Amino acid sequence: FDKYGGIGKWENLASDEVSGFINDGDYLRVHSSNLLGAQYFKMDQKLMIEYLNGGVYLFHPVSVQEAIEFAQAPSKGGWNHQNLVRTKKPFVILKKAGTKRWRFTKPSP
Repeated sequence: FDKYGGIGKWENLASDEVSGFINDGDYLRVHSSNLLGAQYFKMDQKLMIEYLNGGVYLFHPVSVQEAIEFAQAPSKGGWNHQNLVRTKKPFVILKKAGTKRWRFTKPSP
């Protein structure tokens, strides 16, 4: 982990961290020049990406396999660009870039 509690550069996630991200909706801080973190919503097949510029996007549909690939990718920003941006994966803007940072929390059961 880096000094901010995120995943260090090129560090692989432990299987319990991948499981928490996929199955429990745990927020995943990442080491990236473009991304701050991500959260996956398995039941809805949605992936929320928070960018360093303040933007927050919700991509859908994102399969469990795609979410696992994201979590295990050595470059989360590279995976984001290759698999979400380039493929024009449908998205909704939750927060425009340049606005104050916020944290999405998973709803209580």
